[in-house]
Amino acid sequence: MSLIKDDRKIRRRFDCDDPFFSAHQIITINRPRRKTPSWMKSDEEVRKFLLYAFPKFATDKKQRASAGRWLRIIQLYFRGKYNAREVSEEIGISYMAVKSLVRSIRRVSVGRRANGGGFKKRASPETSFRGAQNAHRGEPQTMAPVEGA
Repeated sequence: MSLIKDDRKIRRRFDCDDPFFSAHQIITINRPRRKTPSWMKSDEEVRKFLLYAFPKFATDKKQRASAGRWLRIIQLYFRGKYNAREVSEEIGISYMAVKSLVRSIRRVSVGRRANGGGFKKRASPETSFRGAQNAHRGEPQTMAPVEGA
């Protein structure tokens, strides 16, 4: 049936002043309007990022499992625009674990350690994930020296 016919059927049973008409409505899920970095939209760039974050991916089972978890978070939270609660239900981990993983992913994407303990030793601006990205764009990779210092 069409929506018009359904509406007519409902109106025959209910008065227009009935609270049913003012209280019931179709709504959509409110998705957050978070900015997703452009590199997260490319499968190839996500693969490079995961290999950067987990250098022993090929040999270490623990890193492989963690990389899989990060990939699932990137897919659902950043690409799919799910909120942290929906991601936690989908993956089967706690809400706080999802928030922590999102924070770690953001830290590593700017060249910091996943635990927030500063920059990675191997992550100089030239070799960090962001530095390698910006190299092909011609953007400056290091800060200009301060004069008089």
